[in-house]
Amino acid sequence: MIVLINNQFCIHGIAKVYIYMPKKISLLLLSFILLSILIPFKLTESEGVPLSVVSISVKDINGNPVSGAKIIFYNWLNPAEHPIIVDTDEKGVFERAIKRGAYLVYIVHLDKNGVLDYVPEKIELFRLCREFDKIEINATLYPSAQLKVEGDIIFVGGIWQGSLLIEIYNVNGNKISRILQGGAFSVEIEGERKTSFVSLIDTYGITIDRILIEKILNISIGGRKAFVPANIPLRIKVSYRVFDKRTNTIKTYSLYAGRVEEPLILSPGEISNIIDLTKVGIESSLSVVKQDISYSSQLLYEFESLGFYLPDELESLRKAERLVDEAIDLYASNGSYKFIIANLEKAYVITRDAIPRRLFFVKTVAMEGAIILPVFLAVFATVLAYYIFEEDKRKVFSFLIFYAVLLAMFMHIYPGFPILWGLNRTLFLIAVSSSFIFFAVLLFIVPRVIKEPELPGEIDVPGLISISFSLAKRYSKVRKLRTFITVFSIAVLIWAFTVLASFSQVYAKIYEGEIATYPHDLILVRRVVNGTQCPLNFELDTDILKSYNVSNIAYRVYNDPRVSLSIRIRFQDREYVIHGVVGLSPNEKNYTEITKFFNGNIEKFGEYGYITLPSKVYMQLGVKEDDNIVVSFECPGFEIQKMDLKVAGMFLENNYDQAQDPDGFPLKPFKIVKNKVVYVNSTDFVILNWKQVLYEVFSGQKTSGIFYVYSIVAKPSSPKSALKTGNELIDRRGGEYVIVLCSEGKCSRIRYGAKIESVLEKDISFIVPLVIVVINVLITMYDIVRERKKEIFIFTTVGFNPLHIALVFMAEAVIYGLLSGGFGYVSGLATFRILGKIAYAQNLMIREKLEWYWSFVAILIAIFVAILGAFKPAMEAAFMYSPTEKRKIKLEEKEIIKREDMYLVTTAKKTIGIPGSVDESDAEIFFAYLSDKLKEYSIGEIERIEDIREEEEEIRPDGSRIKRIAYTYITRTAEDEKVIIKCELRIIKDPEAKKYRVELVTEPVGETSIRYMDFAADLVRSIMRDWERERERLF
Repeated sequence: MIVLINNQFCIHGIAKVYIYMPKKISLLLLSFILLSILIPFKLTESEGVPLSVVSISVKDINGNPVSGAKIIFYNWLNPAEHPIIVDTDEKGVFERAIKRGAYLVYIVHLDKNGVLDYVPEKIELFRLCREFDKIEINATLYPSAQLKVEGDIIFVGGIWQGSLLIEIYNVNGNKISRILQGGAFSVEIEGERKTSFVSLIDTYGITIDRILIEKILNISIGGRKAFVPANIPLRIKVSYRVFDKRTNTIKTYSLYAGRVEEPLILSPGEISNIIDLTKVGIESSLSVVKQDISYSSQLLYEFESLGFYLPDELESLRKAERLVDEAIDLYASNGSYKFIIANLEKAYVITRDAIPRRLFFVKTVAMEGAIILPVFLAVFATVLAYYIFEEDKRKVFSFLIFYAVLLAMFMHIYPGFPILWGLNRTLFLIAVSSSFIFFAVLLFIVPRVIKEPELPGEIDVPGLISISFSLAKRYSKVRKLRTFITVFSIAVLIWAFTVLASFSQVYAKIYEGEIATYPHDLILVRRVVNGTQCPLNFELDTDILKSYNVSNIAYRVYNDPRVSLSIRIRFQDREYVIHGVVGLSPNEKNYTEITKFFNGNIEKFGEYGYITLPSKVYMQLGVKEDDNIVVSFECPGFEIQKMDLKVAGMFLENNYDQAQDPDGFPLKPFKIVKNKVVYVNSTDFVILNWKQVLYEVFSGQKTSGIFYVYSIVAKPSSPKSALKTGNELIDRRGGEYVIVLCSEGKCSRIRYGAKIESVLEKDISFIVPLVIVVINVLITMYDIVRERKKEIFIFTTVGFNPLHIALVFMAEAVIYGLLSGGFGYVSGLATFRILGKIAYAQNLMIREKLEWYWSFVAILIAIFVAILGAFKPAMEAAFMYSPTEKRKIKLEEKEIIKREDMYLVTTAKKTIGIPGSVDESDAEIFFAYLSDKLKEYSIGEIERIEDIREEEEEIRPDGSRIKRIAYTYITRTAEDEKVIIKCELRIIKDPEAKKYRVELVTEPVGETSIRYMDFAADLVRSIMRDWERERERLF
């Protein structure tokens, strides 16, 4: 970047000089000026430029002069200024005047192969002064040896941040620059003299010293090399930074080579590989993942102590332990690092992602249940109080006792209660007290509002329900054994449903089939948190993909949504500013229909050095394919970076908006606005090569600090391989990853999330006890009816109709359901608590029902089963002695009409309300419209209208208005008999009303079926519907 900036500076300078030169200037003179500027800068005195005198002497540790040593003067306060580079002569001396400045000085010597053969040294002169009159440097160079760091940085559960430092110490732990003197220097400033020491460079890797020396001298030192003093005992510290996903913090890890007892001593020119980062990283990861297992184990213990039954989670923990043991064995036997890392990553996901997410999920569910379940406890306490006692006072006191006992039980058997009590006692007390108060008040109000009738007469519905439940309750208490057997049978059913047939919501890996259709076979890797895309750990993800023989890997790179980015595109004298970048691969053509939105050279789309512009920008700049443009990237906190790029073509914005992945995500950068994802407009971003964006734009350490890989697409070798690859990625990356698989036009998805899981999916044998219990309940309820024939006869003789008798049996079934549902659910939860104590190590394939709604579902199921068992016996009991039993006969439609005409006849008037209304302002037009419509029916064979008489609108004293239209409606029966009905249409406006309503008064001439009066009304209704449709046209 420095060279680029200075090249631009030099070119501008040439142009300026050339303007003022005579037109006949010789080509030789111009070439000399060009060479003098572009060759490494050696400044001589020039008029008007303040200079400083420099005197440098460079020797080795034996006092011999070092010729050809390069002295670099880099202006620290003006990075755009070209660095000054000078060489020592055969005597190791350099003396000349240079331009004044606040310099950072490097002393470097290269052998004939361009390799550093002495330890580089530096003088941070800018810290002493910004300008100086004279400087004398006496440097001593130490012969160097090379240290190399090999291998990949491995940190399971984290992402390497790209930093790597190699620091050089002596055996006592002191930086080598503080122990060895690289010489001395003195600076003279306005007659004042300052002295200090020349420092050896003792830190390598991602450092400003290495980057500056490499760029200024155009050499490659490398981020994993260090040049150390030869023949000196040393210790080496290698440190790197990783983002630890366990704590969401950046941590620094350090490794050491050499000890006090066995320091590193290298010969001049020797090359030594001191540390294998892969091996050390695996050792470190083994230790860290073992801690993860301890963390999950402690977490499970805490949750179990609260009352959670967690067999699946314990099985997952044991799986993680087995994976770590296998990794240890592989490491001990020098097994493949690939398999070791895979095992450790899977163990990490289990212990730090899957298990904590599941526990957090069940904790959230239990807390929600703790808020609602007091309502269930109050309902069950009310049922017990009403069932056991008759007197109101005893009901109230017993309700209080039952509620308190159930509450105390649930504090021990339902884990949500102690959790809510510990986290939010106020909310817990509100939930408990509000449920208690509501049902306590209900106990006082219900007996006073719904009473059994005391006088003979018609029984209303509340009274009927009260009688039925009173009789059912009293009879069930008389037959205690039968009641106990019935309640126990249904309670066992509910217990089995609660414990064995566990339909429960769990957090687990989900496979979703056929989520979309897509024309290409692919595997898509994405990381999504709360619906928002997040950067991938793309290098490790790529390694996993490649291990399964995928091909044509394509990466999608977007700019960070949190930063403010501006991109200035310049062509000739025109400029356009946009705010987003999409980095794509040339392989993107294999997965996205590029031709639907791209116009240009398709072979250059996504290629290195090429840019694709939105059509709007393309047109405004007036560019063509292969035109050269200058693109400047601007971001707060970064230096402006410029790139010379060629135009590949343009993309059509509207068509590009249709480009989406199979899971619905667009190929666009996005912003986070008020915690919501807002995608950038297609006119506000450009498309570049993904690698160029990631590694060259604002590249600080390993990759860019602004651009990240957000998704990866690849072509699997087969659908089976794709599924295996997707599962491997999910198992090693955790719950934030989403994998989409497309094959033969159909797409599926693998992800973690909440789903309803049933033990019946794993073992259908649990249905057997459920069926047995249902049959037992049916037989029991049928026997009850046969035992009570005498009571049924008595009910009939005292005036009960079949509905009353059936309702008594149904009420008894409901009572059994309420009692057994409550007992079954409570005993089911208690069973999980017991299993947590005695069978915690065994996975019985059952899940604890923590959701609050299962308590009410249990009662509803119990009531449903009881009613189902009692329905047929109740119907038989209802009509056992009833003389009013009727048998329904199926008749043909013609016979039904004939019977209606025969029996449903009348001679009385009938007033029929007509749907619709008429605005006051539309009344006159409506009257005329209605009259005309009636006249249209004056001719007809099946039905017609005669004798239409329209009266003036009548205004009554109370302010109401009535418009009357009288007519005769004539139709015929199925036997072709004439039917005459006198009709009067009344259009009425009530006082203070703004609209008219319509009613029809019909009076048959003679005896006529009611059906034909309805026909007359249907005709008026059709006219009103026509008015509503034609009103807008008329006005």
